[in-house]
Amino acid sequence: VTISGNKISSNESNGNLVLEASGTGAIELEGIQIRDNHIEGTRSNDNLELSASGTGKIRTDSNLHLHSATPIIQIQRSDNANVPGISFLGDGGTEGGSIKFDGTSGTTNEIILSSFHSSAVTERLRVTTTGAKVSGTLDIDGAITITDNEITTSRSNDNLELSANGTGDINLNAGADINIPAA
Repeated sequence: VTISGNKISSNESNGNLVLEASGTGAIELEGIQIRDNHIEGTRSNDNLELSASGTGKIRTDSNLHLHSATPIIQIQRSDNANVPGISFLGDGGTEGGSIKFDGTSGTTNEIILSSFHSSAVTERLRVTTTGAKVSGTLDIDGAITITDNEITTSRSNDNLELSANGTGDINLNAGADINIPAA
């Protein structure tokens, strides 16, 4: 081991530099301590931050497991003009789906779910402040589909039934024509 200025280095080629505490002791560095496979903050209420350099990423080659009474993953954008989210990548690194957050004023925030279709990730469901919007066909329980202005049954020879509850009625727009095709 060589100590030169503020650098400690190993003299062995490809050799590790091992700092080892005794018994239940820990290795302490400013603000953190390392004990076995635990890295902990030592100052009260400090965050434990991991930060990659440049365009580097923080990676884990195993599952990330949150363990708490109320585990929550928080994603905070630093510029409200951006659209943060979670991208799901395939083996080759190509995005196959995503969950994104859009909106800036606090009243127009929307959640966007997208999936891979025809060589691109395409929006499929948008949850808005007033409801939801489906792009494509909405499949309800494998029995009914809604596409644009058409409601159809999905299974062969099924009836499409509209029924009101109790004394309720089924109301149709008075100005609309009702076309009943011949059987």
